[in-house]
Amino acid sequence: EQKYMDLAIELLQILPAENNKIIREWLKHDLKSKTAHDSQALLQRYKFYCEKSRCLNCNIGMTILQSGKK
Repeated sequence: EQKYMDLAIELLQILPAENNKIIREWLKHDLKSKTAHDSQALLQRYKFYCEKSRCLNCNIGMTILQSGKK
């Protein structure tokens, strides 16, 4: 139901960001997560792009590659 989906999103926007290995890697590239909503988005991006070596299809990956950071 929509009301439960809305509540879940609201909770993600209230809760603090996760602190795990993947999120700390994003921090090395100046991508900060303030809320669980932000960190979940970065975790999903990692799963969809990074794990599959699809850097060239990802705007963040392209920016990192162009900057020369690892």
